[in-house]
Amino acid sequence: MRGQFLPHSCLSNVCFGSVPALRDSPRLSHLGDLICSAERPGSATSGLAPNYGLFMSDFDYVLTVIDPWIKKFIDDGADALKFEEIVGVGVWLLEAEVNNGGSDQYYFNSAGDLAIPTVNALRLIGASHTASMLAAANSEFPDSGPPADRGARQRALDEIRDSARFGALEAEFYQGLNDLVALLALHFRKASS
Repeated sequence: MRGQFLPHSCLSNVCFGSVPALRDSPRLSHLGDLICSAERPGSATSGLAPNYGLFMSDFDYVLTVIDPWIKKFIDDGADALKFEEIVGVGVWLLEAEVNNGGSDQYYFNSAGDLAIPTVNALRLIGASHTASMLAAANSEFPDSGPPADRGARQRALDEIRDSARFGALEAEFYQGLNDLVALLALHFRKASS
């Protein structure tokens, strides 16, 4: 119901709890471990964004939309996600992981499973600058980019860690030339109308 506080354990523990840069941000401090949510229409789990975000902040809206998708990703892996879910989860985890521990953490963790499709997701939502940065970071891996398999990706990361130009790309990323949360919210709101 609108205005009722509901716990989102998946978001609280995975996205806030493991991402102090986001959890402790003054901009996000009002969220704590809870977010203000509206009743979720069935479309929230069907791959389409619900149309109740008109009065929610972009951040609250995106979190509400992607909460079931993140749980699905954690429980069932990247192959279980539909394209629209990859857009939300891929972009969200890119921002969360890079802000928390840089490119190394992004590729080391399961978020890196989505590194290749997240480039197209970023382009789709209008984050072309960030898409170019991620594509450049992906190209630091030999062959066709970072392996989707986490173990293989971690081994490849060990081989390129000292030579990769992740630091320069992270510095560009931290400038925030694309507001990924605002772009995701706009994308989801357009998709639900």
